[in-house]
Amino acid sequence: MACLIFPSLNTLPLWNLKGFIASLLLHVTISEPLYYWAHRFFHKPYLFSHYHSLHHSSPVPHPFTAGHATPLEHLVLCTVIGIPITGSILMGYGSTAMIYGHVLVFDFFRCLGHSNAEVVPHEVFNKLPLLGYFIYTPTYHSLHHTEMETNFCLFMPLFDALGSTLNTKSLELHKKITSNSGKNGRVPDFVFLAHVVDIMSAMHTPFALRSFASTPFCMRMFLLPFWPLTFIIMLVMWGWSKTFLFSFYNLRGRLHQTWVVPRFGFQYFLPFATKGINKHIEEAILRADRLGVK
Repeated sequence: MACLIFPSLNTLPLWNLKGFIASLLLHVTISEPLYYWAHRFFHKPYLFSHYHSLHHSSPVPHPFTAGHATPLEHLVLCTVIGIPITGSILMGYGSTAMIYGHVLVFDFFRCLGHSNAEVVPHEVFNKLPLLGYFIYTPTYHSLHHTEMETNFCLFMPLFDALGSTLNTKSLELHKKITSNSGKNGRVPDFVFLAHVVDIMSAMHTPFALRSFASTPFCMRMFLLPFWPLTFIIMLVMWGWSKTFLFSFYNLRGRLHQTWVVPRFGFQYFLPFATKGINKHIEEAILRADRLGVK
């Protein structure tokens, strides 16, 4: 629609480094403070009860929470994300890569902030303290969902610091969560060690196509376009992957986990691959033993 309304967009170059720099500057100087103040206004009693409460209705934030909002809020977000893109184009620095890149990075950080799973080690902020003012973490934004009068920023806590809404517990909680990561997990009572059957069935995993994985596997035509990508992933797994946790469930109070050896069925028939497969199985057994699996 944009290309039809503004035919000049069809003549944009594929790449222009100046466009990325311009969009970043416009994002920091206009979009960030605009979102910060708009977000604070959405927490006023009337706007919160009529609009923003929908976004806060998720008891536990998750990536989809980032887009769970009313049309009015989506219009504000469109303005916030559109200013750097439009500004760069009007300056004459626009490019196709800048448009798609800006939108994808914007949505990635929005989903990351609502993921409720910490991915950034606290050591990074210990070594680069100023970085904590320029990039938020899932912990930082999760605090906003529990203590709603703090941490209003889009991606940069600098504006919370300037607006006196920075939650002082943010860094300490982030350090606590990342330090304790993996220490409080429950040891499974039993583990089933599996391997991938073939390329097609690999696309039936819950983390690939969740709705499709909820039904018994059967061949579907929509899987064919994904075959080349899955084949490349298979090659990457063959070269670098280790045995990983695939799924888990509780049965009568006992925790079951399925671990997957990163090898496909046909690889078990390759004589030169047996040594590597045996090594993965041995490492899985030793790992289970160290964990205390019964």
